[in-house]
Amino acid sequence: MRPKISVLISVYNTEKYLSACIHSVINQTLKEIEIIIVNDGSTGDELRIIREFQKKDPRIIVFNIENKGVSHARNLAFQNAKGKYVIFIDSDDFLEHSMLSDMYNAITKTKSDFAVCNLRRIFNNNAEAAFLKMPKEKIIDFSADKPKLLHDIISGKIELALSVSNKLYNTDFLKSTHLIFEDRNDIYAEDAFFYFKTLAFIKRACIIDKVLYNYCQREGSVSYSYKENLLVRCGNFISQIERYYSYIDLQKAIADRGFYFLIEILYNEAYHKKGYKPFKDAVKNKFFAKKTKYVDKSNLSTNQRMIYVLYRLKMYILIYLIFYFYTKRRNVYGFNYCKTDN
Repeated sequence: MRPKISVLISVYNTEKYLSACIHSVINQTLKEIEIIIVNDGSTGDELRIIREFQKKDPRIIVFNIENKGVSHARNLAFQNAKGKYVIFIDSDDFLEHSMLSDMYNAITKTKSDFAVCNLRRIFNNNAEAAFLKMPKEKIIDFSADKPKLLHDIISGKIELALSVSNKLYNTDFLKSTHLIFEDRNDIYAEDAFFYFKTLAFIKRACIIDKVLYNYCQREGSVSYSYKENLLVRCGNFISQIERYYSYIDLQKAIADRGFYFLIEILYNEAYHKKGYKPFKDAVKNKFFAKKTKYVDKSNLSTNQRMIYVLYRLKMYILIYLIFYFYTKRRNVYGFNYCKTDN
């Protein structure tokens, strides 16, 4: 019998958190699932942990490969998925008990291409109530006005999270798009890039404004490690999305997204204390200066709006000082700079 959902988990050096993640999946109220785990060349005890779970649960399928990155791991898992629906899970996160059941019921009832739930971020055992201010509508009809919806989602006016982990996709729909996850070395936020590209094909999505996914942010994770070539990778993201949707005027949406990425770039340099020169090179970048010219300031937080005004006035040293003192406090929630899990 075809599983209702394929749960795809890519694993790389998350030994401390892996058991909690797998426990949260195997103990779901929805039992008719398969669990595909790709161990992406982890250097710790991850494979032993996975095999122990596999001995007790026949629903678990394991691929043990050399390290090729999260995109390759996700693509491999998806190629082998047999479920009617599919979800991508990060191995240091965990699910609420009824997540798969709630999302399955919603997506089948509404006959949607994907379902999306709310999530919470957890950092040092401090958890939010919820992360997203989701639309009031329970169903988003993309056939009604796709250009506007694309604009609002890419710009961040409609918050559905850039992650794929809070989204349940119809497997046949997703396979029909022939999309894959791009290499993280080329594209920043490769899951957001994948998600944005799927929007070209989606006809209907359903909203579950309930916190069902727990996104654990931790020191030492990809989210908080220094991101090499981030300026180039973010530029590639923007340029390729522009080309992909060249038939739609997304100038203002690209400006908003470009500014969020610019703040992410500046934070990356300041948080890891790389000094003023790389920060200045990033903040003076001509590509982002051009792309962020038409930012909708009403969509920015107070702190983001302040940074944007200083940025357009070319007050780079002042911006650097703001980032320097902000990152010194190591407060991960202060500017809410860019809602991505990469």
